Amino acid sequence: MPAKSKSQQMAGGAALAAKRGEKKKRELKGASKKMVDSMSEKELHDMAADKRKGSRSTPLNPEAQVLCRLVIWWRTKTWGTAIVSIVNP
Repeated sequence: MPAKSKSQQMAGGAALAAKRGEKKKRELKGASKKMVDSMSEKELHDMAADKRKGSRSTPLNPEAQVLCRLVIWWRTKTWGTAIVSIVNP
């Protein structure tokens, strides 16, 4: 089951490292400590994988791309800072 948030993903990665013996179990905190005992190595691997459930995997349509570029341009001009492109996350 993929993680739903970055914190779940990080906890899954820490638990996976402990399960494999790369990290000591006593170094874990919170949810990752419980995950080691309750989940298999495959489940932990799936949770720690790059993709998160609900993340955008398809590119935005052309109209949305133009809108995103316009917002980025406006923010750059308004605040004077460079904003990372959100066109294809």
